[in-house]
Amino acid sequence: MDYDPGREPARFTLTPSAPGPYTLRITVLHRGHGHVLQDLSVVIDVPADAPAAGPRPTQDQE
Repeated sequence: MDYDPGREPARFTLTPSAPGPYTLRITVLHRGHGHVLQDLSVVIDVPADAPAAGPRPTQDQE
């Protein structure tokens, strides 16, 4: 997704299919130079007692 200051900020939803650890990684890249400006990586541990979620539309599918 390209940055556009006139648009809403990007939103992300994690919909786990099973309990356990999930790694989420977001990389911000400057396409013109090919340099990584920011790299975020986090592990989210979904507990076994978390409510099950069905498939949900992504921002591009709404």
